[in-house]
This record gives sequence, structure tokens and C-alpha cells, in this order.
Amino acid sequence: PVTGDLYVTGRGVNGTNYDWSVIKYRGVDGAKMWTKLYAGLNSFDDSGVDISYVSSGVVYVTGNSKSIVSGITNPSIVLRKLNSSDGSQLWAKTYTGITATGSVTPLGATASSTVVTPSENIYVLGTTAVQTPSYIQSNHLVLKYTSSGSSSWKDLHAAGTSSGFQFFPATKGIYDQTFQSLYVAGKKNISM
Repeated sequence: PVTGDLYVTGRGVNGTNYDWSVIKYRGVDGAKMWTKLYAGLNSFDDSGVDISYVSSGVVYVTGNSKSIVSGITNPSIVLRKLNSSDGSQLWAKTYTGITATGSVTPLGATASSTVVTPSENIYVLGTTAVQTPSYIQSNHLVLKYTSSGSSSWKDLHAAGTSSGFQFFPATKGIYDQTFQSLYVAGKKNISM
């Protein structure tokens, strides 16, 4: 921000669990301007993972929250748009992961990072997975949202299978404004 203010996200203790926290510090002297805490369902652990300030005066913050899908508790990705002056929430969007059927069980979705373009398109990167009877299928995940919170598209790319509980996330992204392209890097399970 022009003022040098600093925005931080993470998690803070709330009794016996963690809540997602967002804090604004004044750039001039480091004084805390405001703090926002977000609790998920049923007092599960929640945390912020990435935050971006844009010149229009808003903050986009991405985090992970627990939710219940088909009777199973799994992580979900939450994207929030906040007013930078007071931290008030303008909107929030949740992605719970792949919808599974039959003998496949959804394992939720987890965010790793966020890329915000100059025109305020928001890309959330992470992973989503499903459990089959014999293996876990992990997928790189990219979600695209507009500044109004509308979901534009999602992309899944198989990141590998494992017999143990491992997620292989899309971890970092870079947006090239000249070519209007998003480049994504992530982890992949391969056999050598």
C-alpha cells in the first residue's frame, strides 16, 4: 500500500482451537489498526495462508477452514474480500473440493497461495483430493474469481496417487501481465 501499512494473516488461538486471523498494522509506527478473527464450523481449526492488498483499497485473503461434506469433516478453501480501512468483509467464497460419487470419498481442498492481477482477477492455488478403495488421487487446483466474487473457472491437474495421506498442491503462481498468462508451479508424485 502507498501508506506502507502491513496486512498479516495466519491463525490465532481461541481457547482449544485455532481461528483464522487478519491484522492490519500502520506502516508509520507499527500500531495495530484492526484485527479480524474468523471461526469455521464446530470450532475446528482454521488458518489464513495468503493475503494481497490491491490499489482499489481492498484486501483479498485466502485460508483454510473445516467443513462437513457428505457427513465427513474436510478442509475447505475460503477466499474473503475485505475493506482495507476497517477490515469489514465485502464477500466470502468457499470451495469444498471435488464432488465424489460411488466408492470415491471427497477429501476436501486446501489453499496454498493467491495471485491477484492488476484488473483484480483472483487465482487461488492449492490441492483437492479423493479417496478411492485403493489409493488417494491428489490434484493441483487453480480457482479463478472476479473482483465481485463470481467464480470464473477451476482447473484440476492430476498430481499423483499415493497409498498414504499426501496432498501435492499447486504451490506458487506468477501472473504475466504482458501475455495475460498465469504460470503455476507445484509438487507432483512420480515414480523413477
